[in-house]
Amino acid sequence: MIVELSDELAEELKSTLGEVITEMSSEIAATDNPAYRRKLEARRERLRSIHSLCSA
Repeated sequence: MIVELSDELAEELKSTLGEVITEMSSEIAATDNPAYRRKLEARRERLRSIHSLCSA
């Protein structure tokens, strides 16, 4: 899938993803359930991948 965004929207997406990724770290650290922790870690990695595309 190809998504085209204006510079302004791409910057907003990058900023929002950065905030969500940062906030997820504390949620992951506070999680006692190993399966849920793995799910959150996998989601964080997917979001990091999208975030890096916004920087390209």
